[in-house]
Order: sequence, then C-alpha cells, then structure tokens
Amino acid sequence: MNKKNIGQNLGTLRRQCGMTQSQIAEQIGVSIDHISHVEIGKGSISLALLLKICKLMNVTPNDILAGEYGKKSDEEDYVFQEESNYCSKISLEEVNPGDRILMKYMYQFMVNRRRESEMGEE
Repeated sequence: MNKKNIGQNLGTLRRQCGMTQSQIAEQIGVSIDHISHVEIGKGSISLALLLKICKLMNVTPNDILAGEYGKKSDEEDYVFQEESNYCSKISLEEVNPGDRILMKYMYQFMVNRRRESEMGEE
C-alpha cells in the first residue's frame, strides 16, 4: 500500500466530513502529529487506528485505502448540488457528514449508470 495515497485519501475524507486533524486525533486517542504524518505519507496507519477512523467518519477501510470517495471533479459537485436543489423537502443539514458523502456518490453512480445506458441505446 502506498502511504502517500492513503494519506491523501484520509485527508480528503476528513475534509469532506468537515473534521480537523485535531478533532480526529482527540476522538481516537492519538496525537495531532500522528494524523498529520499519516496524511502527508510519512506515518503508518495501523489496522486498529484505521478501524477507529473509519468508525468515527462513517466510512469503510477501503474508502481510505483505495480512495473510492476521492473527489472526482468540481463539475460533479455542481451537478449534485444543482440536482439536490429539486429535493427541497429534504434537509441535508439533518444528515451526518459521512452519510452526505455516501449519498453524493450513490447519486453520482446512478447518474453515470443512466448516461452509460443512454449511450448504449444510440
């Protein structure tokens, strides 16, 4: 496993969850320096630490190790935000940050699947 990629994935997910390195460190019982070193690829992440972080951020180990939730593009964010405006009865403020990330990528998966289906029909 590439430490730098894992660290980048962790940092991306942490920011998407609206958390700071300090908040993560405090809640899982490690130093801020340790989280920082992991994010820049200079520190290792143990299985126990990985599982604590996943539970805290409501993500899977694969999300951090493989980067499935890595940001794809600003355009996709815009489309999701634009489309979600049609669901005015749903308040995303009431959904925890980890679930918002999951909802975003589930939505993007469905949009991509629809586009692929439409391309196959042509």
